[in-house]
Amino acid sequence: MNTVDSIQCRKCGYKVEGGDPDGFGACPECKSESWDMRTDLSETVGVSDETDGKLANEKGDIFSERIKKTDRNTTSEMSSDLTEPAEIKVSRENRVDGFEEEGVVAVGFIKSYNSAHGSNYKIGEKTSEDNDYADRVMISENDSPENLNIQIRHLDDVIIEHLGKNNQFEGQRNSGDVIKAIRDAIESKAKIDPVLKTKTILQLILPTPLGEMIRQDIENDTFDSKGFREVWVSPFHEDSFQI
Repeated sequence: MNTVDSIQCRKCGYKVEGGDPDGFGACPECKSESWDMRTDLSETVGVSDETDGKLANEKGDIFSERIKKTDRNTTSEMSSDLTEPAEIKVSRENRVDGFEEEGVVAVGFIKSYNSAHGSNYKIGEKTSEDNDYADRVMISENDSPENLNIQIRHLDDVIIEHLGKNNQFEGQRNSGDVIKAIRDAIESKAKIDPVLKTKTILQLILPTPLGEMIRQDIENDTFDSKGFREVWVSPFHEDSFQI
């Protein structure tokens, strides 16, 4: 698949920043299927095969997304159109070690957390799986508290089950599905010491991107954190965000 920096309709001038014209088909404004494309080769050479294409109306409201993310082992594609469920495809070349996965997603999360809070936490070193409650610990000499726990949980058990059995998943998800999964995930982790929860951040991870439309619906909803200090969602290769 060829990705480009921008796509512009030859007939009416409608413009899309980034993406694959074949994935969008006809122009949403004039229905023309003739596109002009611009690619900066200096920016694409050596970069992994990722796509983040969006269509928006004149007000800037997104109504279509085509996203592909990969780390060379896991590849995830999401096609989302307004009012329609998102089509999701995830495949893995090799089985993912859970302990290593936790380390990767925790490092990605801490960048978003520090940016949101103006803090300087780091992920404490953990060399092997243990029986401690915290999957990872956030450490800082300059912030209060000095230590915070991270409890990491998969957000979509069905996708994980399919990846575990077949190394692939293909299905649909809409905003309501993801919002329900978030509530279920919080509830499933909530039955612990209330004092411990106040020192714990629940991180919900997903092996697929969500895109901006579903993320907006999540952020516009309200959630009961069940006593956790904070709850964050970490989609695949997208910034983590607090709910």
